[in-house]
Amino acid sequence: MIKNLFLFLFMGELFLFSTNYHLAFSWGQIGHRICGEIAQKHLSEQALKNLKEVTNGKSLAEISTLPDFIKSDPKWDHAKKWHYIDIEDNSKYDDHQNKNQIKVEPQNIFEAIDSISSNWNKAKDKNEKLMNLAFLVHFFGDLHQPLHIGRKSDRGGNTIELNWFGKKTNLHAIWDEELIDFHKLSYTEYVQFLMNNTLLNKLDFSLSKKQWVSEALSLRPLLYSSLELIKDSKWKNNWEYRYVFLTKKVVDEQLYKAGRRLAAHLEELLKK
Repeated sequence: MIKNLFLFLFMGELFLFSTNYHLAFSWGQIGHRICGEIAQKHLSEQALKNLKEVTNGKSLAEISTLPDFIKSDPKWDHAKKWHYIDIEDNSKYDDHQNKNQIKVEPQNIFEAIDSISSNWNKAKDKNEKLMNLAFLVHFFGDLHQPLHIGRKSDRGGNTIELNWFGKKTNLHAIWDEELIDFHKLSYTEYVQFLMNNTLLNKLDFSLSKKQWVSEALSLRPLLYSSLELIKDSKWKNNWEYRYVFLTKKVVDEQLYKAGRRLAAHLEELLKK
């Protein structure tokens, strides 16, 4: 189970603090809030009622970024590996399952989700349950940023250095933040645009980890196409615009799937 919640979680300061404090975020603050907001909009009335008891009225969007902020606290160093899983190109989810070994601590994002979910009703108090919920919301977002199911060789794109409109960054950070921030929308505006896109409702929202891994692997050629665009004489001077165009549909789909799949998962947990 996830433990050691900050004592001021219910006092409001942490959420105000989050708007001005900068760390490296998976999906960025806006991306995680989009996932949380979409999930909350797809919960049943009963699930929303039970959710309110856990969050004391705070939204899933509000709590979605907490697991990134606590990375600055050494007490949570053990949780850094919970935000991703390393899977190489020719590998698959089953290759990472060791059914004969009982792990005391989760070793990757899938194990963290399973641990929180299976121990949902064992939280010692409301604070611990709220933090467990924040991790779940955050991890569903992480899993749908395709580079969080990434190559160990380049740390999910973190070691691939690029210039994004004149700013030094890396491939992972471009997917975390830049592709979303490019559109200059608030998270509520982005959610509204996604909710208005009826085609997104035709996507598969199943809760199969094998499928999530397969989806991420299938997207890798597109993710790494940035390296080819930079070399292409036609695009190298404005490759960023071309990359936004090529990836926009995928970014929208991944954000929406994260929210819908999170909603389905929470529906089951909040019945307990």
